Amino acid sequence: MISKYCEGEKCACGKDSTNKIEQVIFDDMPPAHGYTQYVCQDCFDRVMRPYLKKEKEATLIKELRDALERATKLYVVKTYRHIEMENPDYTRFNEIIEKADKVL
Repeated sequence: MISKYCEGEKCACGKDSTNKIEQVIFDDMPPAHGYTQYVCQDCFDRVMRPYLKKEKEATLIKELRDALERATKLYVVKTYRHIEMENPDYTRFNEIIEKADKVL
């Protein structure tokens, strides 16, 4: 999504602007107006790439961990169901299955 405020603005490289970068003036700095710059997506990515890369990697790692957890729970449920079919005396597996099914 590109903000309507970027419409008509150009990046220093000449491309249409898609983002705006702004300097933050901290409380312990002399009063001033922060610099701003409209930038295209390519220039924005060059400036923010180190941060964005870490954020994307963290998101990917979390998604992979969540998928692994879901797959593990599903495997446990299927395993316990198989054991229960072969050994009907294992009524406690029903409780485990119900708990795991709620999570899935």
